[in-house]
Amino acid sequence: MKITNVMIVLLLTLILCTAVYGQDKTGPRPDRSFDDIRARGVIIVGIDDAFPPMAFRDSATKEIVGLDIDLARNAVQRLGLTIEFKPIAWDKTIPRLNTGEVDIVWSGLSILPERENQMLFSQPYLESHQVILVKKGSNIARKSDLKEKRVGFQRGASSEKWIGSDPELIDSLKELAAYRNNKLALQDLEAGLIDAVVLDEVIARYTITKRPDLFVMPGENFGKELYGVGFRKTDKALRDAVDKTLDQMKKDGTVDRTATKWLGETKP
Repeated sequence: MKITNVMIVLLLTLILCTAVYGQDKTGPRPDRSFDDIRARGVIIVGIDDAFPPMAFRDSATKEIVGLDIDLARNAVQRLGLTIEFKPIAWDKTIPRLNTGEVDIVWSGLSILPERENQMLFSQPYLESHQVILVKKGSNIARKSDLKEKRVGFQRGASSEKWIGSDPELIDSLKELAAYRNNKLALQDLEAGLIDAVVLDEVIARYTITKRPDLFVMPGENFGKELYGVGFRKTDKALRDAVDKTLDQMKKDGTVDRTATKWLGETKP
């Protein structure tokens, strides 16, 4: 009886050790996010193609151009990959990323705490602010002047977050209008259907360079934010590879030259 008990204990110990050894040998699955894309040779980049100057369609050629397009092409070339741009609705950015429809998002993506809970970010590559854009001759000079005014913003963009963080401001507005993209909001601003648009400073500055006779930007802003490239939470290896190229592009002046090309010397 004693021998049998000893044999049972030894057998159970052997089974346990085998299981533990198997676990150690297998371990967590390695992060192959960058290796898999290198094997494929193509990286799919999600963009908003109605987001000048970051990414938009050239009116003559219909090709996708912009500040982020130039930066993404440069980075991907350094990684030895081919790039494919895939337009996605801005308010569907995170779902499209997490379902694998795109590999990364590189399109004026502000680094916000609520987004960091759902995705990884690269290091910041550009600083911006949320600002107010109005037509010349407007009596709007600061946030408090938005009282009883009609204000537009792009749905799903960080401007929505900044406006939403000020309930008192929302209550004071005559109308708060959400648009599919900033282009539509700016069209309504030009037509006089709304009084102001809250949007990223880089977009506002670019818009003013194109229409200095029509638009102005009051000095007060809603707050500072940083732009980064977005990745799935599991894709740390891919994020690290892109971060390495961003380091190189900052050090050799590529980021600054590209920003100046699209925003002029007044770049943020």
